Amino acid sequence: TFDAEMESSVQPFWGAGGQVVIGDRAYFDVTLSRFKRTGERAFVFNNETFPLGIPVTARITPLELVGGIRFRKISSVIPYAGGGVGWYGYTEESPASVPSENVDASHAGFVLQGGAEFAIQKWLALTGDVQYTHVPGILGTGGVSGQLGEDDLGGLAVRVRLVFVLTR
Repeated sequence: TFDAEMESSVQPFWGAGGQVVIGDRAYFDVTLSRFKRTGERAFVFNNETFPLGIPVTARITPLELVGGIRFRKISSVIPYAGGGVGWYGYTEESPASVPSENVDASHAGFVLQGGAEFAIQKWLALTGDVQYTHVPGILGTGGVSGQLGEDDLGGLAVRVRLVFVLTR
């Protein structure tokens, strides 16, 4: 769907969050992020996608709560893995559409993640992780996502975060 409407299935999200670490092992993380991009409506015929030249703006707003374990520190690197839940808001609007053609939906999903934290300074770290989300129930009810058989708003993501450490 995003490949057809936004010319790429890879899209950037921006956000912020907070993390609490208990006993240098367990962590609880909350992240609020946002994606917004304008592309164009498309039409699918014989599995080929044709852009229609009609602007469409998609927004995704995830709120994710994740808990997990931090493994033993190796030099200045701390590997971690976790899982949790998220709530995902999705809107899709076009100025050329009637209100019933626009999408305004939300759904819960689950999150799995694994990565590593790299200490830069005592108060600053950089994390890199891979995150998988599964968010059924928003896509696939009609339009291009229905024609292409896509029913999951989630997928695989690579994340990079700059972390300000309050205590270590």
